[in-house]
Amino acid sequence: MVIKVYQDVLTATLNADLVSSCIETEALEGERTLTFTYPSNAPESPALRDGYSVMIDQVAGAEDAWQEYVIRNVAPRINDSGQFYDVSCEHAYYDLATEPLVTILPNTYTVESVLDVVLDGTGWTTGNFDNLDVKATDIPKNNPLAALRIANDKDHWPGEYYFSSIISGNSVTRRVDLLTQRGHNRGRRIEYAYNLVDISIEINKTNVFTAMYGAGSSDPDIPNDTEDFANVVWSIANGDPTDKPLGQTWVGDEAARLLYGKYRMTTGERKHLFGVYDGGESDKAALLLNTWNALQTTNKPLVNIRAALANLALLPGFSDELFSLGDTVTVDIPNMDEFTTRIIRVEWDRVNYMQTMVELGGFQPTGSGLFSSNNANVTSDSIIDALGFTPENAANKGQDNGYAGLNANGKVPVDQLPADIGMANHGNDYHTSTFITAADVLSKTNTTEYNPTTDYHPATKKYVDDQYAKFG
Repeated sequence: MVIKVYQDVLTATLNADLVSSCIETEALEGERTLTFTYPSNAPESPALRDGYSVMIDQVAGAEDAWQEYVIRNVAPRINDSGQFYDVSCEHAYYDLATEPLVTILPNTYTVESVLDVVLDGTGWTTGNFDNLDVKATDIPKNNPLAALRIANDKDHWPGEYYFSSIISGNSVTRRVDLLTQRGHNRGRRIEYAYNLVDISIEINKTNVFTAMYGAGSSDPDIPNDTEDFANVVWSIANGDPTDKPLGQTWVGDEAARLLYGKYRMTTGERKHLFGVYDGGESDKAALLLNTWNALQTTNKPLVNIRAALANLALLPGFSDELFSLGDTVTVDIPNMDEFTTRIIRVEWDRVNYMQTMVELGGFQPTGSGLFSSNNANVTSDSIIDALGFTPENAANKGQDNGYAGLNANGKVPVDQLPADIGMANHGNDYHTSTFITAADVLSKTNTTEYNPTTDYHPATKKYVDDQYAKFG
């Protein structure tokens, strides 16, 4: 780890051995921060001032690239170990929100030409971009950061931004890349008791709908004149996705209602959670189909898995274990089905590499929200299924048509519906916060070195001695 401090020119290079904590956070939605602690009596400490720039080398990415942050707060702290500064920084690209307003007049453009205009005079330059399409575009008067978000929305050049800096002597070149998708699929695996230390699971049902009304085109001169699909009939028997009778102006997902609908104590039933799709279609059949498709993006909770992941790539001989934000990984946890998902947020622990935190699964905004508009409705069916949050015939477990949950013994029947689990504790052994702890992992370790070619059998998901390898 290398940390350099600038005020126009290089002012100081911090002693990495004196940095007692250093957390670098980045997320696909745009969050990018840095916090670290440094002795206030160290020779370099006078350089730690509000507004100064901090350059830190990258954990993952181009070797010649750095990440630039701006110091926002320096808080003195005294304890038994000495006197320190707790330094909080935001990424330098946040300052794009304070630059003069820009406007893109209606015309056809490439993404390169739009980024060139948006970034002109900001100190940032257009880097790499994957999309070469020419699009009809106009961006009303906005600050450059807001303009960047408009440029990569679904109607223009959807993708994910990557900001980096190149240092050459005392000069810094700042680049903005717009990639179709950050990260790679390198075949990386996240495995319990190998590189996975601790795990917790969060389920957010805030914007879940199980049924939707469709609002089509309308005549502005006629009050309440909005097309609907009341006269369109759907029937599962005829090959349609669901039943929608004549005269009904909404379409529902029955499976979603049973899982996530609002529970009514008076009837013991679950009622639909209604939303509205406003597409403006004039064709009623198309309106129904598009409403149904929109419903499929909001009929399941957003699921995040937060895990402490040992960053083994920093150990000698483990360079092939490198992972980065946006990577697609396979997750293997005992008593759960394997599933493939993306790394959507990382808290790099630059001092204790065994405690790097990652978030996996359905995209759920967790930080600044600077670029969250593109991903608001992404869900992860595979994670929900892997957790057992689907109806399961458990007659051999003494319960018909029950639901399965997880505890220390694996999948077990529970008497609550998935929608209620977050508010209950089943028999004092089912929790939604922490399913696996570091202590659980350590209790299952032995002294056998991990050897994936001879010890581990992918087909059985077990080691030769049916034990787990040590961390190293």
